[in-house]
Amino acid sequence: MDIQTATIVVTGIGVLIAAVNQIYISRQTNEQRERELETRQAELFTNIYNRWNSREFIKAYGSVRYAYKWRDFDEFVEKYMPEKNVEEYADFMTLGTFFEGLGVLVKKGLIDIGLVQDLVSERIIWYYKNVVGPMIDGIRKLTNDPTQWDHVEYLYHEMRHRQRLTVRL
Repeated sequence: MDIQTATIVVTGIGVLIAAVNQIYISRQTNEQRERELETRQAELFTNIYNRWNSREFIKAYGSVRYAYKWRDFDEFVEKYMPEKNVEEYADFMTLGTFFEGLGVLVKKGLIDIGLVQDLVSERIIWYYKNVVGPMIDGIRKLTNDPTQWDHVEYLYHEMRHRQRLTVRL
């Protein structure tokens, strides 16, 4: 083998080694990113769970679900808007803003919908069917915000869809 051929072979081997090394580094980088994403999702889920499991949230959920009663939107406004009862209004908002935030996180793909489903699907369905759903048009008109509770509504439909899929299995 002459010098020119040897140089070409050595250059080729060097390029091959560099390419293999780059592939190896790229795979390691992707694996590290996946681990970091999983860690961030676990931290986010832990924060959500801690909020869900807080005494304040449990009290708000219990009050809204079992203590507060209203027949229609007008009675709801009369009894539970902040001008009438700021503490009870805060209970409704505690639940609503929590579920709204979850809806944003799920919609943006920042948290696995399966985690949300496992933790709160039945409560989301209950809250939407009994609180938000029957009053959503009135709330949107009252607040002059046609997007009010959009993400709660989105989350409700996602949970119902997953619930139907589970029943089919």
